[in-house]
Amino acid sequence: MTSYDAFEALVAPARSQRGIFRLVAGAAMVAVLYLVFLIAWTVFAAALLPVGDDIDVILQGRTVADMVILMTGFGAMTVALKLVLRLLHKRSLATLIGPRSEAWRQTWAVGKMCLLLTGVFFLIPLPGSGDLVQAMSLSRWIVLLPLSLVLLVIQCSAEELVFRGYLQSQLAADGMPPLVWIGVPSLLFGMLHYAPDIYGETAVWVAVWATVFGVMMADITARAGTLAPAIVIHVINNFMAMSVTGFENDLGGLALYHLPYAPNDAEVMRALLPLELLSMLCVWLIARIALRR
Repeated sequence: MTSYDAFEALVAPARSQRGIFRLVAGAAMVAVLYLVFLIAWTVFAAALLPVGDDIDVILQGRTVADMVILMTGFGAMTVALKLVLRLLHKRSLATLIGPRSEAWRQTWAVGKMCLLLTGVFFLIPLPGSGDLVQAMSLSRWIVLLPLSLVLLVIQCSAEELVFRGYLQSQLAADGMPPLVWIGVPSLLFGMLHYAPDIYGETAVWVAVWATVFGVMMADITARAGTLAPAIVIHVINNFMAMSVTGFENDLGGLALYHLPYAPNDAEVMRALLPLELLSMLCVWLIARIALRR
């Protein structure tokens, strides 16, 4: 048995309706439908919740209401994907996740170990993190915690379903080598994280970090045979980056603490990103160990 044999559980459902042109068309349809649904949802939700009229400000996620609109918007991606899967590939969303019982088992096995390790890393002082600013009271943060977790699951599962679920399994079903079905979705994932207007000089390195993260999650998915470990790792990563600590003016509306620097602070970000990459490497390795137990 090779290290990626378990991936067959996710690849097999993709074989009946495979083909590169079909995949490219499907990916384009997902992107277009997602944008249409997202715009409609944002306008609708903004009319109901106490937010301003400026969509750009809402998308910065500075307040709880902003974050609710922003994060639930990722549900539009999942809906778009579900429609395309039915229309072009004659498969369900569940086939991207894998066997349900195994997915739940791996969620617990990988989640508990990665959460513990991430908690240890949080206690280690990092560049620029010495003067955290408390953004809300602990009691309010605890009250909002269930909401934060639900929003994180919506966001992270949507991204994993598209990149490590849909794209990865369909490319593998076409007989592509791992270099392609791991590399292509990861590169696309990284490119979508390239945001020079937010990260300034370090935008390229943030995109590189996201690409490497994508590679790690693709590898874990192929070894696990379910999408569950990638989703739970993604949720834990974003929980620490958006719910425990966060940038005041960028996705920090649900954070307990705000970081004392901005995302475009090149000096701090250059020192921080290699350490973030090292910690993610450790999480990836511990997840692989958890899958073997």
